[in-house]
Amino acid sequence: MTPNRIIKRKIIKGDIEKRIATAGIISTEFCREIVTIFKPEYIQVDYIRKVLEWVFEYYTEYRKAPKKQIQDIFTVEKDEMRPEQSELVSGFLTRLSNEYEDKGSFNVQYARDMAKDYFNKRSMQLLFERGLGLLIKNKTEKAQNSITTYKKVSKDLGNCINPFDPENVINFLNKEYDMFFRFPNAFGSLVGNLKRSWFASFMAPPKRGKSWWLQETAVQGLFLKLKVLDVSLEMSLDMMEERLYKRIGGYSDGKEKLVFPVFDCVRNQEGTCKLDKRTGNKHILRSDGKVMSSFNPFHMGYNVDSFGIFASIDSIHVFSKIFTDNITSKSFPKYLTERGL
Repeated sequence: MTPNRIIKRKIIKGDIEKRIATAGIISTEFCREIVTIFKPEYIQVDYIRKVLEWVFEYYTEYRKAPKKQIQDIFTVEKDEMRPEQSELVSGFLTRLSNEYEDKGSFNVQYARDMAKDYFNKRSMQLLFERGLGLLIKNKTEKAQNSITTYKKVSKDLGNCINPFDPENVINFLNKEYDMFFRFPNAFGSLVGNLKRSWFASFMAPPKRGKSWWLQETAVQGLFLKLKVLDVSLEMSLDMMEERLYKRIGGYSDGKEKLVFPVFDCVRNQEGTCKLDKRTGNKHILRSDGKVMSSFNPFHMGYNVDSFGIFASIDSIHVFSKIFTDNITSKSFPKYLTERGL
């Protein structure tokens, strides 16, 4: 059992350090916030430590993340590396290039917090290891001194700047903003881009579709390959699932036929349309503007059987293969009930 636990711990350690290295390579903002607290001894994987040293050396000189230039740095440095280490770096950079080639957004805040948490843990581990080594050598006083001089790698609880400081102005103007979220088509043009850390809400009287719009926001987030947490304080999980399956799979809880109307212009209905693309020659309005008695609206629409359960399962299965790990639904229906709302 012990060897398995050791292997698992190494995998987790390496995965976190790879994410930190990835953030340093692609994000100038991440480098700017982490360079002052980074210490090579915090990184346990040798080749990742080497990559991060290149990253922060490049940032210190050019004040930006290396991005694609990391490959050029590797080309220069690889002759000085051990063959096995060079091979590991090459594989890491190749995977990184493939993974982030088409990536639309990157969560800098999450990466920064992850790095600070990990560096803090590593700082404490090194402190304990150093203190234990001193105790084994009966150097109790030095062990105590190492504890009293320990400085925590802390998160920023607040920020204070001089907005007219030249460096702050340059940093702001050079800050990278990714397109975090945008609704499609005309509604997206109306609302514009939504930035990370914003708080957005839908406001309307009761029963106007606020919950449906929140769900649509979650679905559009999935289309953008974002991580989505869908929370409801009023609906049960069954109700949340039903609405989602209707949206992505055409699920219907009834046996009735569904009529999809065909939207038309008044000239086509009057028979006065002269466009070449008009395929018919009939009209439904009389000269007095009233609808002809022979007109049956159900013949002008798409009258189809509601989607069966198997068709819905197929549609949902295809959708879930792409986005299965990107959404979590949570329901707290008792929240409002317990508060008499």
